[in-house]
Amino acid sequence: YTVNTLFNNKNGKIIYGNSCTQIIYNLVNSFEKTLNIKNSNIVLSNFTHESCITPFERLANKNDIAIKWWTIKKDKTDNNINYNIDYNNLLEKIDNNTSLVVIPHVSNVLGNILDIKNIIKDIKKINKNTKVLVDGVAYFPHRLLDVNDLNVDYYVVSFYKFCGLR
Repeated sequence: YTVNTLFNNKNGKIIYGNSCTQIIYNLVNSFEKTLNIKNSNIVLSNFTHESCITPFERLANKNDIAIKWWTIKKDKTDNNINYNIDYNNLLEKIDNNTSLVVIPHVSNVLGNILDIKNIIKDIKKINKNTKVLVDGVAYFPHRLLDVNDLNVDYYVVSFYKFCGLR
């Protein structure tokens, strides 16, 4: 009840584990049976935590799934280099074969808070069957969370990161 209230989780299920890394590994192992991953692709970002990359690379290698990378955009102007997160670059990677998109709520590299609600809306416009997993570890300790409003398929947090509990 308490966690459902904290997350404003009205319809989803909550799974507990030792850490986000372990939960993601367990979840990825279940995807072979629960997601339609044959002849599909997965979109990963290069500005997220390792736990949101390696398990999916293993899943892709084992099941011959293509990985598409959403990468940080590097803009060079004069003598300055700016790094940005380009949402259009992500959306260009989504197609009818995209089974899963894995993204951080806050970039582990730049610290940007991503507009998860609109990203999910845009992904679902392209392919309504694409599932979205969001790493909320860096977000939830600092902001209120409403998974119902985000309409996210999977949202992962670590209680020990902000409560000291494991």
